[in-house]
This record gives sequence, structure tokens and C-alpha cells, in this order.
Amino acid sequence: MSISADTTISSSITPITEEEYARQVAEGYNYVFEATPYWDSIDALAPGRELFQGTALKWQKADYTAVFKLKSYRIKRLNFLWSRGAPIWNRLPEKAVEAEFTADLKNYVQQRDKSIDFLRLSSFTDFGVPDCQQISYDTTVQIDLRGDTDDITKRMKKRG
Repeated sequence: MSISADTTISSSITPITEEEYARQVAEGYNYVFEATPYWDSIDALAPGRELFQGTALKWQKADYTAVFKLKSYRIKRLNFLWSRGAPIWNRLPEKAVEAEFTADLKNYVQQRDKSIDFLRLSSFTDFGVPDCQQISYDTTVQIDLRGDTDDITKRMKKRG
């Protein structure tokens, strides 16, 4: 099955104010706490979590709107942007709309910063590509942190 969107209507990603972002998140279809402006105060506690391009963003096409923030992260030698709990949509997106959003976002980021290795964001659609594992909030995970790094590593299950 091919995913195709209506190419007769253009889409765009544009910067938006914090006020517009907060309003659209509050009115969004998929409100998630980590996507709210309140989460910014938590991110501010961790060094290096800068807002990409210094602004919240909005993607628009026809009657679909998605708002999101991209925060910078670095793990080992990988630079990535994470849009925690976002994008926040004005309504449930069709698979083709989400595919177009993802392609537009990839192009938007690549044009502005070629050092970004990958993007992490929420999606309603399974595109069949690898993604980061997530632990739901109703699951408790116990991690034994006794010992040094080598001891912890030895207790981890081998995968791959």
C-alpha cells in the first residue's frame, strides 16, 4: 500500500510564538504533558537541551495543524532532536498526512543543521522503520544500579 498525500495543497513549517504554541497545545487532539510549556522548566534543569532554532514550530496543510518544539540532545557522538510528546495535532492525522509531516520536518531540519543525526517524535502511524523504545507510564521498571559500570553492564541482557 502506497502512502500518498494531496500534492496540490502545499504544506509549511513556520516559527510561532510561545503564546500561540501554548494555546494550540491546550486545544490539541493529543495533549501530552511533556509537550506543554510547563515541561520547559524541567528541560531547563538539564544543560544542553536547547530549543532548535530558538522557537516553537507549526506545520500546516489544509485543515491539519501540528505544533511542536525540537530540543537538542547528544548521546555519545550522536546529535538528535526530540519533540517530547509531540507533534500536537488539531485532529487525528491520516497516515499520508503524518508521512508528509515527517518528510517536511526531515527536510526542514536538514536545511538548517546538517549535524543532526536523527529526530525523535511521537506518531500515530507505524511506518515500519526502527524507532526508540518507550516505556509506558503504567509500567514499573526496576534497574539494579549496584556496583560500578562494568558490574551493571554484565547484568544486562545481550540483544542484537
